[in-house]
Amino acid sequence: MSGSPFRFLQASDLHLEQPLYGVEEIPDHLRELFIEAPLRAAKRLFDLAVDQEVEFVLLVGDVLHPFQAGPAACTFLVEQFQRLAEREISVYWSAGSVEHFENWPVALELPRQVHFCDQTRTEPLVHQREGVPLASVVAGDLSNLRGHEHGQDGADLYRIALSCEAPSEEMILHGGFSYWALGGRHQRCTVSDRPGNSTIAHDAGSPQGRCPGEEGSHGVTLIHVEDDGSTTLEPMATDVATWVQERVEIDDSTAEEDLEELLNVRASELANEGVGRTQLVTWTIVGGDSVGWQMRRGVLAGNLLERLRKNFGYEETSVWSLTLNWESGCDLPASWYEEETLRGEFLRHARDLSGSDHSLQSFVPELEEGNLESLGVKAAVDVADDGEETERLFREVSLLASDLLSGGRSG
Repeated sequence: MSGSPFRFLQASDLHLEQPLYGVEEIPDHLRELFIEAPLRAAKRLFDLAVDQEVEFVLLVGDVLHPFQAGPAACTFLVEQFQRLAEREISVYWSAGSVEHFENWPVALELPRQVHFCDQTRTEPLVHQREGVPLASVVAGDLSNLRGHEHGQDGADLYRIALSCEAPSEEMILHGGFSYWALGGRHQRCTVSDRPGNSTIAHDAGSPQGRCPGEEGSHGVTLIHVEDDGSTTLEPMATDVATWVQERVEIDDSTAEEDLEELLNVRASELANEGVGRTQLVTWTIVGGDSVGWQMRRGVLAGNLLERLRKNFGYEETSVWSLTLNWESGCDLPASWYEEETLRGEFLRHARDLSGSDHSLQSFVPELEEGNLESLGVKAAVDVADDGEETERLFREVSLLASDLLSGGRSG
């Protein structure tokens, strides 16, 4: 393959209809951010397309549900498309699970540079630069793309497949595509980028994380294609709010003032790292049983959280602390497991189940996933394949239950 070098931008899962969620309380000064974050992140996406002077933008599904997003979001999207059209930047938009275009406002006409790729057809769209074919784009489910014939799109074109499903390694190697643009995941993921394999399969993830489980930076991917067809990926952040999971390890010698200093130092570092974004932090303190029990049974956790919010939560680049939890770094006393009490019975049951394939909900069925998360414990379903994490979860639930069943006793 030989041709002219070019660049394009890949994005998916904009979900303009879905605000940020998953926290118990949203402070007044962040309510607007929680509502508008998806639109603000999308605006950064289109700004990058203009600034980088890309040939085209790939939108690989789940951009918005027209009815749920409402007229304002639909209008915003059309306005951004028009910005690109004025600069002759095309858009290839493949439908995902949320696009229901029967609900699209009839008064909002898409610019002609926006090409909606029907998943039920595999006819390629040929992108041209000044009348010269440059790349072909085809969308569809894997069953349609398997064995796809490219027809008259030209032997030397850079061929792109759009799919909301991850192809097999065999399809990547022998499908005849130069690049697989994937969607459906909210976290960035490169499915295939092996040395010697000229075909890359990549999901750019969502431009904006929506909940605490979608931690880390989110954005889009700028793809550079050289004249020999070689491909380079360049991740570019677009999120305006970043979910952060911070673990701070301490020991029994750590005093209350020492812990506060550690938290302040790390919060200051996060503020410097997150210029232009609001950091939404869930803190987990690990170890230091003396301070830990003060956090669990007293007012220490609330006081530390209040001071963190006051010191770092209202700056231009803010670090807003969502919760402050404690996780014991040691096992519970062996004598507790031998007691003929409700506490002992519960701990024995938990110990037996921790070595089996049962989930947390199987031994505390009253605790649904949402309740587990509100207690600072991630639902076991998310870590079913991680034995170490599952063991930690059982230990944390055992600690919580033993605390509740101890009646204020320390032993």
